[in-house]
Amino acid sequence: MPGRIPDYSIPEKKAHTVIWFCFDRKFLDNCKPDTFLKIMTLTYTSLRLHVAALLFTFCCFGLDAVAQNLYTAKGYQEEFLKPNYQSIKQKKEKGDSLSADEASYLTDYENYLTNYFQRLSEAEKAKYAVLKEQSGKNAGESPAENYVWRNRDRWSNASFGVFYGASIASTLNADASLTGGLVLLGGGAMLLGPAINPKRYKGITYTAMNALNKGRLLGLALGAGLGLTLTNAQENQGAKFIFPLASAGSIALGEIAFHQQKKRKLTDGQVGLMGHYGWLTPFAGISVCGALNINSSRPYGAAILAGGIAGICIGNKVSQHYDYTNGDVDAITSLSVITGGLGLSAVVLAFENENPNPRLVLVPSAAAILGTVFAQKQVKGIKLTDRQGSTMILASSGAALVSLGVMASAKVSSPTLLVGIPSLGALLAQQLLLSSYRKANQTIGHHNNRPPAARFSFTINPESYFFRNSQTGFSALPSQPQIINPLFKMGLSF
Repeated sequence: MPGRIPDYSIPEKKAHTVIWFCFDRKFLDNCKPDTFLKIMTLTYTSLRLHVAALLFTFCCFGLDAVAQNLYTAKGYQEEFLKPNYQSIKQKKEKGDSLSADEASYLTDYENYLTNYFQRLSEAEKAKYAVLKEQSGKNAGESPAENYVWRNRDRWSNASFGVFYGASIASTLNADASLTGGLVLLGGGAMLLGPAINPKRYKGITYTAMNALNKGRLLGLALGAGLGLTLTNAQENQGAKFIFPLASAGSIALGEIAFHQQKKRKLTDGQVGLMGHYGWLTPFAGISVCGALNINSSRPYGAAILAGGIAGICIGNKVSQHYDYTNGDVDAITSLSVITGGLGLSAVVLAFENENPNPRLVLVPSAAAILGTVFAQKQVKGIKLTDRQGSTMILASSGAALVSLGVMASAKVSSPTLLVGIPSLGALLAQQLLLSSYRKANQTIGHHNNRPPAARFSFTINPESYFFRNSQTGFSALPSQPQIINPLFKMGLSF
């Protein structure tokens, strides 16, 4: 008796649509709810299964919304302002040495913050930008209520105040007693500034005060350059205009730098790099005037003024291409000064051989510019701390003095050697320290250029179990196999 031929036909009343549930976030984000419902619930004859599918679909969107709310702007701000992280971060920025545990904690926590921020949606990132602006706290800044006036702040305020008072006395042709009184009044008024006008210093940071001091000093030179441009130094009345304009330039540029830092939240590296170029380019301009053998003081003043303004703009542009630290800027400045000293030794050698050429004046400034460009490439990826940068300046200065002392003890009288050998000693000390700091910082992981760690994911899909049970008794054609989502998924990304 022939066997019974199985019936592969599908009764119309028991027809079901195979459901494919996808928990991929990109799919849920890009798929509209109505489209997703059409895909998921095309044809159902069972009312209970239809209702269950609808409920499950809305649960999927609800769970996805909850998952998106796990990473919020407020949560990121709270994680960023954790006391432990902020204390270690400020310790590093001040140049204090970190223990191995502190360095490891700082690196791991910064990686965690980076991953957290990357998971924020665009809307949450916009919210965080608003929160950051309102709180006045971002990377590299200390809370204003924790700001402590440093000795350098007191000395700088008093020094600039004394200069401002002396410039007023010079303008008024004051006698000795009045000059002394104005000098003391100027210094005292600058020291009383934070107490008289506390609102001006609301929300200040160490970076803001550094910008203020650097702006005042550079503005003093630019104001003096403007005074030289408008007057003639050979005239008896020239000082009456140079000193007041220098004071005005110092006050103006200091205020601009102070408020720009508070508004734009510039880092110490950006402020330092703008200050470095603000001095480098006027030096180059003066060298050009000297090479042209110009005798009038007005071109020199114009070179100082134009060079300072151009240098600030160049420094700002350069700082946008790489996040230089204050330690990096110290290393750049030290190498620029050292290479300038080597260029000066070449000029001294030419004069020593009685071959003075006015164009040789360009050599020190050109060497300083080349040293700056070379140092910028050297420090990339090292992230020198404040202590490391200041130690490099201290060590190179010490090496130069030691070399000079040895030559003086040996009774060396050659001017070329007296300039060149100390410069070589400083260069050797600077490069040795830079190489040592590069290895040390890469060992403890101060830079975050490492590839992200591998991730393991595990997802359970309980809906597959329920829908498989609901499909009991359902026969599928061989040409149309039934597609069922697995009960769990595992993934490894790296």
